[in-house]
Amino acid sequence: MLGTRLQRAVESGAVQLHAQASVSALRPVEDGKGHGVVVTVGDGDSARELTVDTVVAATGFRPELDMLRELRLELDPAVEAPVRLAPLIDPEIHSCGTVPAHGADVLAHPEDGFFLAGMKSYGRAPTFLLATGYEQVRSIAAHLAGDDATARDWPCRRPGSARWRRPSRS
Repeated sequence: MLGTRLQRAVESGAVQLHAQASVSALRPVEDGKGHGVVVTVGDGDSARELTVDTVVAATGFRPELDMLRELRLELDPAVEAPVRLAPLIDPEIHSCGTVPAHGADVLAHPEDGFFLAGMKSYGRAPTFLLATGYEQVRSIAAHLAGDDATARDWPCRRPGSARWRRPSRS
């Protein structure tokens, strides 16, 4: 819905889109009011300055996995998530509200004791929610502590389901 609203704003001219822009500097507008930002786009002779009200960086994302090159990983080639997680989060099939609970068993890799958790575990899928990350880490910690029964228990379900509760901060 947010993407559709943004597209309409661009099409109506209410928002100006600068795609594929490489930002080299940002500084506040010096008008004494503190409103706006001067954005330098590009470098050298091709650089230009844009004075804008708001900057929205929509960079997309792709997992940066270079630091893991020496580990034995099993990643789905399309989603770049753990192979057992990928079919559960595939954005062609699932949205934020339809991803089932998952933990250490789904996030594990062939490298003993290695897990990807949080946004990194979702690879290129945009459906990650923070509550899911909290539960992933809780499950992994329980597994590493030798408590696989707790690792498999999912007290945090989607909002609206019978067992949903907000994760504690402890």
